[in-house]
Amino acid sequence: MISYLLISLAGEKPAMVAQELLKLESVENVHVVYGDCDLIVHAFTENLIDLRESVLTNVVNLKGVKRVSTLIVAE
Repeated sequence: MISYLLISLAGEKPAMVAQELLKLESVENVHVVYGDCDLIVHAFTENLIDLRESVLTNVVNLKGVKRVSTLIVAE
């Protein structure tokens, strides 16, 4: 299952958080962006449970993460 996470940060440097995210097994790529969010994360998991347990739980606990929106690819 492919998903994208839109992450907004509070005070942390996006490049530093991106490096931490790339350490997660399910994270394929991280882009630092300008706009409504600071990072876009491309993740691949087997199912929704894996997404929640292996990615989202770790992301929300990272220092500086203020908000996470998850987009799941339909096709």
